[in-house]
Amino acid sequence: MVGGRLRKSALFLQEFLRYSPRSFATRWADAMRQITLAEISNGGERMTHLWKNDCYYAHLSVYAFALPLMTGRRVLDGGSGAGYGAAWLADHGVAEVNAIEFEQLAVDFSQQHFGGRQNLNYRQGSIESLPHIADQSMEAIFSSNVIEHVPNPCNVFREFARILKPGGDVLIAVPPVTCKAALELDLTNPHHLHHWTPRQWFEVMSRYFNSIMPIRHTYLRDDIVLDFANTPEQTRISEHDFVFPIAPLDELYTKHTFSATFIVRDPKPLHELPPHGTLPSFAPDSALER
Repeated sequence: MVGGRLRKSALFLQEFLRYSPRSFATRWADAMRQITLAEISNGGERMTHLWKNDCYYAHLSVYAFALPLMTGRRVLDGGSGAGYGAAWLADHGVAEVNAIEFEQLAVDFSQQHFGGRQNLNYRQGSIESLPHIADQSMEAIFSSNVIEHVPNPCNVFREFARILKPGGDVLIAVPPVTCKAALELDLTNPHHLHHWTPRQWFEVMSRYFNSIMPIRHTYLRDDIVLDFANTPEQTRISEHDFVFPIAPLDELYTKHTFSATFIVRDPKPLHELPPHGTLPSFAPDSALER
C-alpha cells in the first residue's frame, strides 16, 4: 500500500515537472544558484550589499532618512532591487516590510541573502499594478530611484494613493534633473525612461496627493567628498553621513542634492484619481534651458 502511494506521488511529480510552464525543477535551480555581483548589479545601475562603496551608502541613506516614517508600521518597498534596503528596514524596527521588485533575478538574490526574516517578504511584481494589496492597507510606502524606470509613473501614483492608509506617509526619491547638463547626463542612462525635473514630478504627483513636501539629499559635512566609482576598501562613509533638510521646491535647483526627494501624504479620494492608464503631462520647465 505504501509502495502504491509512493508510485502515485512519483507519477504526479513527473507530470508536474513535464507540463508546468516553468518547471519546478528549473525554478528551484534558479533560486538555489548563487547570483554573481556582475549579474545583480546590472551594469552598475542596481546597488547591492556585495559592493558597499560611496554610491551604495548614498542609496542606503535614503532608507535611513525614511526610517522614522516607517518604524512600527506596515510598509511597502516599491522597487526593492537587490533587497538590502528592505532588509535594513526590517532590521531597524519596521513591523512588516513588503518588498516588490519587477525582476525575478533580483527577487531570488534578495531571498538568498536576506530571506528568513519574519517581518520581511519579497515578491515579484510591478508597482504599476498591485492587485494583491488591499485599499488603504499600507501605513507607509518607500520608493527610491525606481519610478523613473517604470513605463507609466501615473499608474504608480494611483496605486500608491489607493493602498495608503489615512495618515500614512510615502517617501519618493528620483534623479535630480535640475538643469540642461543634468538632463544630458540622465539621458545617457539607458535604464531611465523619464527625465523629469522636480517641478514636473511635483506637478504629476499633485494630481494624486494633496500634500507633497520637497526634501534635499546632501552631505552631512562640507569636508565629505564622495566618489561613486570607488571601491568598498576606499569608502570612509556610512548611511549616516547625509542629511535631508526640508526645502522649498526651487531650492532643489539652486543647492546641491543627490536626489529629488519628496514626502507625500493625504491621497485624493479614489473616485477623484485619474483612471489607470492616464498618461503623464506637465508644463515645460525653463530650468532645462540653462
